[in-house]
Amino acid sequence: MKRTFELSILMATFLLVSACGKTNLKKMSHKWNVASYVEHSTNAVGAQVIETGDKSNYSVNYIDVNNQSNETHGSIDEYTITFSKNGTFNVVKRYHYSKIQAGTTIVTQIENFITGTWVFVGTNKTEDFKKNERILINLTKNITNQTDVKTTASDSTTTEKNTIEDTYLSGEKTFVYVVKESAKHKLVLEVDNEHGSGSSYNGTENPTYVDKSTKTYHLEE
Repeated sequence: MKRTFELSILMATFLLVSACGKTNLKKMSHKWNVASYVEHSTNAVGAQVIETGDKSNYSVNYIDVNNQSNETHGSIDEYTITFSKNGTFNVVKRYHYSKIQAGTTIVTQIENFITGTWVFVGTNKTEDFKKNERILINLTKNITNQTDVKTTASDSTTTEKNTIEDTYLSGEKTFVYVVKESAKHKLVLEVDNEHGSGSSYNGTENPTYVDKSTKTYHLEE
């Protein structure tokens, strides 16, 4: 895996939930717009991140272990998920927000580009999954660009740009999306996931460190 710059990104490493929907190749193979979404993550020590959004706006609420919150609001410029007939998968998410810090206005633009492959997962009677109710995604690359434009009270402006580029071996980053609803122009994916990490909340090695997250995505053409 290659990293060109260290920048925190919000991405789960394994996703798996119960399902009640079913789809097929023709229904799935589209460029979907994310109409609305909710992502709720909790780490091992109880800190939470709750992100909600729609076609135009989003908010992220960071809640620490003392239940103190810090909320950020911004605008969605583009958020799409594409399942192609040839088995390729990609996500494009562009958004921006602004804040004032020590008299300086900071406008931040984020671009996230994710690529990989996708296939349907077969029937699993033990877990009560039917054919085409689960989608296995194997990630190949994740690029995040961040641009910060800082303007002081005296109208002096500076621009800072940072980039993460992660590339993955086959099977290194896999996801299982579960279809909750599938219609001609609508798709709902729901995620409920628990995974371990090699590092704890403060960076100390701890193989039993666990993140939990629940996510729901409403997609439309």
